[in-house]
Amino acid sequence: MTVINAKCWCGADSTQQFSEHYVQCSSCHTLISAQIQSPEFYKGADEGDTLYGRDYWLHHVKELGYPDIYGRSRNDLIERDIYWLRDILKYRLPPGKTLELGCCHGGSVHLMRLAGFDASGAEMSPWLCQFARDTFNVPMHCGPIEDLDVESGSLDILVMMDVLEHMPDPVGSMKQIASLLKDDGMAVIQTPCCREYQRSYGQMKADKERFLLHMKEQEHLYLYNEDSVTTLLKETGFPYCAFEKPIFDYDMFVFAGKKELVANNAEVIAARLTESTEGRTALAFLDLYNLLQINESSEVAARQNEINRLHAEMQHFKSSLSWRITQPLRYIGKFFK
Repeated sequence: MTVINAKCWCGADSTQQFSEHYVQCSSCHTLISAQIQSPEFYKGADEGDTLYGRDYWLHHVKELGYPDIYGRSRNDLIERDIYWLRDILKYRLPPGKTLELGCCHGGSVHLMRLAGFDASGAEMSPWLCQFARDTFNVPMHCGPIEDLDVESGSLDILVMMDVLEHMPDPVGSMKQIASLLKDDGMAVIQTPCCREYQRSYGQMKADKERFLLHMKEQEHLYLYNEDSVTTLLKETGFPYCAFEKPIFDYDMFVFAGKKELVANNAEVIAARLTESTEGRTALAFLDLYNLLQINESSEVAARQNEINRLHAEMQHFKSSLSWRITQPLRYIGKFFK
């Protein structure tokens, strides 16, 4: 059954049409899916007509043009998972108890455990939970956040990457998350960011905005901007927010704290990780990732310098050629006067 969503999470009930399947809140400018399925659709059972079950991870994601769960479990470790760990360590050092909602194959949970956290994951699909256990040997919870057997006030960090946009009740879910965190606990969130929310859908489409890739009305129920997600977090128990550079330009990467966030420098992070064998391994992965990023940046800069040099040479050649053509013409012109 499809339900028309006429009210925003912020409480405003005034919306305007944004695209065929999304409306925009007139107050906080969040984009809201105009089509929400019945609650059972989002529970991730592995049989029947549900969204986040086994078929989603084996077939649906491939239909969208992404790798299936087997490809993700290999590729993500050296891309997004290590990227996320690097910034998480910036704001919180191990040890600590962490939970990642929507952890997919569990690779990020594995890296958190390697760094020294008591980390576990959670997924909606029983099949995917077992996949994570088998693939990365990580402890898993199965079910939505409201049903998890996690003690209130027990977590230091709750991680949710590409999860917030899927929540049909973001206010209720974020309040539940806040209740599971300690008094100095922190939520780590990656979610799509509609930075250009003042522009129309037609303008975004004409400019081929990459953000539009996230307009999947049955999956992405709320699409936030930086202001609206900050308001959501403050209203649900997280008065302090810090935005870091996201790994993908169409996302935002937010650290939300119950208390003021304090950043650790690289030396402090390295010192903590070298206290254990597993931590040294995690540090080596981080060093290698950073080195590859530096080399890639250097290669990009070198290519740009070469382009600039060739452009300058071309401009010089055009100027020289123009002079060689115009000078004889000027001489001829004077001769016939």
